[in-house]
Amino acid sequence: MPPPGRVGSNPTPGARSDVLRQSGDELAEYVRWALRRYAYSTVQADVQKLKRCIRRYGSLEDLAYVAERVAEETDISLGRKSSILNTLLRLAKFRGDQSPVIRDLFRRVSRMRPKRLPRIPTYETALAAISMLKSIRYKAVMLLALEAGLRLGEALALRWDQISLNQNIIIMEKSEKGSEGSILPLTDNLRTILIKLRERYPHSPIVIPHRTEKGIKRQLQRALQAIKRKNPLFENVNVKNLRHIFATMLYARTRDLVYVQRMLRHRSILTTQRYVHMVTGARTYDVVAVNPTDEATIRELLASGYEVACQTKSRIYLRRPKGL
Repeated sequence: MPPPGRVGSNPTPGARSDVLRQSGDELAEYVRWALRRYAYSTVQADVQKLKRCIRRYGSLEDLAYVAERVAEETDISLGRKSSILNTLLRLAKFRGDQSPVIRDLFRRVSRMRPKRLPRIPTYETALAAISMLKSIRYKAVMLLALEAGLRLGEALALRWDQISLNQNIIIMEKSEKGSEGSILPLTDNLRTILIKLRERYPHSPIVIPHRTEKGIKRQLQRALQAIKRKNPLFENVNVKNLRHIFATMLYARTRDLVYVQRMLRHRSILTTQRYVHMVTGARTYDVVAVNPTDEATIRELLASGYEVACQTKSRIYLRRPKGL
């Protein structure tokens, strides 16, 4: 039974309408707050999930109660539960609530989800798939992901004033996820297709002209599906996996996780760690844990052959293959 004053799990249609009207102002304020911090697509999805929670559970007044109901559901997947709980965490942050109950539930559900490594194609397979695309705009989007590590939204929003063909660089002032920017080198393949785009669309302020972002994403998806039907080897070729290839190759070349984090524009190095699984061999290492503020020790260890393995709030873990 829901606590007194709460609407049950199946409120009447009239009660749903009343709750939606009452919650409208807060959702509007949340949208204004969230758009300054998260990507538009994230905020848009959050609003839809919050509205579904209102319809299903009756109210968002007590977020801990809603989170507990979500965690108890048996007809939605663990991934869906985790996504909804993450949205409730963001709403709690908007309200200034520490929300330990929601955070604990989110961690518990996340631990229950099976951890699957992504299946990514080889660099050569990705290039072959890109060559089969007919549109130069689609080829440019895919190459920006493969050879510069841009997200789909970043590639579609890229402007010509961010590119210097003379210096062979792309300047990303800020990530669409809100992290710090980076300066990315242009490869020969990327430079060639950018020059062709400049000649094809000389008056466009953005690199890849399109009417709407949603429209070109749908068109690109259809183009990728068409080449996948022709060759099953291209099944895993998409923008996200091409960015994964970029990250994996960059780490294999540099063995510098912090540098890869900067190039991918991740806010947390823990996110970057997922991109290096393919180059982690069966070797044994000497591991040292250092306080992040101890810069002198970190520099000394890096100079002696150690590399950053991962970082938490209180420790940086560095490792070096045994025998060096």
